[in-house]
Amino acid sequence: MVLAVEHSPGLQQVDTTPRAPYKSLLEMSPQEQIQSLTDLGSESFRFLHSHLPSKGFLPASLGRHDNQDFDGTSWLRDSVETCAPAVDPLFRQCFPELINPAEQFYLEMMRRLLQLYAKEDEWKRFDHGLQRLHNNGMVTIYDELAPSTKTFLDGTRVEGWFHNQPDAWARMISISVAGIKMGLPLLAQTKDDIKPAGEVLVKTVAHLAQTTIANFACHGIWEGHLCQDHYSEKRKKVASLIDAWRVWPKIEQDSNTRKYPTYINRPELSSAIYQGLHSMMREFPYDHTDPYNHPEAADSAQLTVANEIGLPKYEEDTIVQLTDPLEKEFGLIRHKGDQYKKGTEEAQWTLGLLYASRLNSIRAIRLFRLDAPTLAKIHLDKALAQMNKVNRMIYQYGYLPELHFQNENGEPIPNNNDLVWNRAMTPRTAAPLIKAVIIAQQFDQQAA
Repeated sequence: MVLAVEHSPGLQQVDTTPRAPYKSLLEMSPQEQIQSLTDLGSESFRFLHSHLPSKGFLPASLGRHDNQDFDGTSWLRDSVETCAPAVDPLFRQCFPELINPAEQFYLEMMRRLLQLYAKEDEWKRFDHGLQRLHNNGMVTIYDELAPSTKTFLDGTRVEGWFHNQPDAWARMISISVAGIKMGLPLLAQTKDDIKPAGEVLVKTVAHLAQTTIANFACHGIWEGHLCQDHYSEKRKKVASLIDAWRVWPKIEQDSNTRKYPTYINRPELSSAIYQGLHSMMREFPYDHTDPYNHPEAADSAQLTVANEIGLPKYEEDTIVQLTDPLEKEFGLIRHKGDQYKKGTEEAQWTLGLLYASRLNSIRAIRLFRLDAPTLAKIHLDKALAQMNKVNRMIYQYGYLPELHFQNENGEPIPNNNDLVWNRAMTPRTAAPLIKAVIIAQQFDQQAA
């Protein structure tokens, strides 16, 4: 169970109330594991849900932060991830009592995000005229003119951020489309609409479709230097365009009803998808945000792709093989030689544990259904061990830190960022793990 602690700035704010010794998930009975994971997922979701303001946006770090980048600011990708539980089938199966609040959260947050980009100062930034072909053959969008991926909590632009992140746009499209497919009334007219939600979504799709060129320069998931587009960026962009293509008839019907233009047609969307697929696979499995300082194929960003997209088996297997060695005691390093908060070792990011555990749980479920219980249990044990690392940190600190890094004495310490992304991923990681434990129990009972 997650401890209730005071959320105020300051490193390692730990509840010192006497408590029972930590019990590892690996030492629990299956029923205890299910209960512990259910409690963990429910508390994390409810904590996140309780922070949704009546207006505006969630901060990237909830109540605690030790980084000025998190001070009163909201990040597009993180905000979109808070909506993901509502459209996650496994979350809905394992947390049925949370479906209604998750859907309400989804509609409130996604509508705010879409209307954010309907504002005139953001809307004009979608225009394709902002693209420019540089002498080095790279296509980019002037970052200072790109739509915001980071804002203040009231939605006003953070000047000087200069990050155009196509993976964030891709995720917004995919999560929007998932809700539409599920029947959630995201496209319905509301009193707060600046533009129809469907029109903003179409404009975003058109914007992203123009950036599927192989040499598109962007700031990737690690928000580092401007660099060449890479596998995880391309995979997410293509997947989101495919998602949009599948619901295009509903979009066209909505545009006819609400009388707004579609800024790209379905054949043009098909062409962008084909172009993206063609360029994407030429470099797989290489995934790097800076090809000059990070030439290895292994990058923990690939785990987000493996969790968000139904990949071919070869791609998923390759990603697992590449990212397994990146796992450490407190998380995953982003890639070998990472200089971020580097002591004698690279910083360890806890979000990687959540994505790795979720993927191993899903693979375990798949293998159980293929009647391969021995191999399935190997993945289930890995998923439990990874989630146990998460659970232990929550027990120790009262929250899941963003990362562990080394202080001047070489001691590993957590940073003080309580990410909304971590909070949103925790129940989505617990759900398939609960499902896998239940299926494993059924196999054991049948064997007995």
